[in-house]
Amino acid sequence: MNEPLLAMQALLAGINDVPVQHRVTDFLIDDARVCNHLLGRTLADDEDEQVLICETDAGPALSVYIDQRVMASLAADDPLNCLSDNNLPAFCSAVEGISHFQYFIWCAEHDRQVSLLELELQAEVDKYALATCLLMHQAQGRFHHGLHRRLFSQVDFVATLDAQSRDRYSEANRCAANFCRRNDERYLNCRQPRVERWLHELRQLYRCSHHQKMRRALS
Repeated sequence: MNEPLLAMQALLAGINDVPVQHRVTDFLIDDARVCNHLLGRTLADDEDEQVLICETDAGPALSVYIDQRVMASLAADDPLNCLSDNNLPAFCSAVEGISHFQYFIWCAEHDRQVSLLELELQAEVDKYALATCLLMHQAQGRFHHGLHRRLFSQVDFVATLDAQSRDRYSEANRCAANFCRRNDERYLNCRQPRVERWLHELRQLYRCSHHQKMRRALS
């Protein structure tokens, strides 16, 4: 059941040109009761993904929670074979957890601090980038024009979010939407698509510092 997660991690690593140093499945929790215990609270019904980070004497400790229902959905209807509206929610939940995990480790290995807004912004971009690559491959290279609206406009946030967290998610969504729209218009949604330039922009964003990432996303 873990194979889709490993495949998604490898594909995302390829898009961003970063190595997979640690397999996300080695840090995976799919039992909500365990996640509740580690969080010190009960997950809401619509919380199906969490990355838990704890500082220890030996350094940061990570766990990745992805709900059992998400895992079952991915196993039954693998988006890597055919991404559709039916499996898109599970796909997005899984990629968000993988993105947080991968980006936090990359920043730690490069001795860089990372903000919660950075993590959320990168996850939004990663979800869109991986979905775009899958859909173009599955449609013989044709660009999927409805994806941007589906991922950035038709969204709902976890109902129990506090105001500060909701503002952070909303800002990450806005910045990622702007960056992805501009990147598509320049390099994909045109007469002669330039996929390598599109990937180059994604890889540059990945390596930006917090302030650089925000400026690049909104420019």
